[in-house]
Amino acid sequence: MSIFDISRGKKQALMIATDIFLVILSLWLAFALRLSEWFWPSESQLWLFILGPILALPIFIKLGLYRAVIRYIGSKAMLAVVQAITALVLIWLFIAIAILPLYIGVEKLSFPRSIPILFWM
Repeated sequence: MSIFDISRGKKQALMIATDIFLVILSLWLAFALRLSEWFWPSESQLWLFILGPILALPIFIKLGLYRAVIRYIGSKAMLAVVQAITALVLIWLFIAIAILPLYIGVEKLSFPRSIPILFWM
């Protein structure tokens, strides 16, 4: 069975699952690269990893990243991807700094300031 034989809905589900995995992986890599060690999140930092995919899916859907299953990404689609990732990182950062600490009972979530930049990249 070829990937070309899979239905459109299954291809979109595969793209969503891949994006969830890649969002978590890119956040983990941002921490691991910045800290220069094998990183395991603390209990409070774990919320940052949960927050990433929860925010990513609605943003990616709203910006139309799953509307079409495409074989070639042109400049317009690439711009949509950059906009979606930028929105994801900015909203993630705002929630991580301003909102999340209030709900998990910590004064401040500790993570290096370069993490959002590495996460965006």
